[in-house]
Amino acid sequence: MTIEYEQGPGGQCPVQAEGKINGLPFYFRSRGVSWSLSIAATPDGDPLEDEEVYFHGEIYEGEESGDSRFGAGYANTDECLAFIERAAKLLLGK
Repeated sequence: MTIEYEQGPGGQCPVQAEGKINGLPFYFRSRGVSWSLSIAATPDGDPLEDEEVYFHGEIYEGEESGDSRFGAGYANTDECLAFIERAAKLLLGK
């Protein structure tokens, strides 16, 4: 699996990342109590606008989850990298 980051993961409330996974554009967002990854179905697709996307989301259970109902918005970079990799493997099976 090849993950190329064009932006992030970075920021707070939300933490966001964009790039390409196996040549497909993706968008990652972590905010509130959850995080999600959307991957476009085609290389020229838009992971936020297209009707057909690969999508995976989970309730945030990371380092900040016990502190606040907004913990996902403060997820650290290493956590987010792991979330993106895990979701990409689930969605693309590679």
